[in-house]
Amino acid sequence: MMALEVPQLVISGEETTLTCIFDLEEDTLYSIKWYRDDLEFFRYVPSDKPPNQFFPLKGLDIDLGRSSNGTVYIQDVDVSTAGTYKCEISADAPSFQTVSAEKMLTVTGKHSAMILLV
Repeated sequence: MMALEVPQLVISGEETTLTCIFDLEEDTLYSIKWYRDDLEFFRYVPSDKPPNQFFPLKGLDIDLGRSSNGTVYIQDVDVSTAGTYKCEISADAPSFQTVSAEKMLTVTGKHSAMILLV
């Protein structure tokens, strides 16, 4: 069972948070992988040292000091940050069950956001 929290609209220049909420029941977590438009950009594997691994993608300035487990912090968002984000949870042996969810993130300029708020 899982839920994915991705804001629908983020203002360019701000920070945003992506959160993957999951319940493995009796299983043990093997990995959490994050994708934007089907390209992996962040992986958390608790048994690895270090557990966090980042794969650079344009428009993704990840705060590696705070990102871990089911949460990714993206700093200085810009229009290239927009896309479809997917969180994929994999359980360890014996089940090796994998589940995923995805949501769209849209980025708007500061001036566009002011017009929307009026």
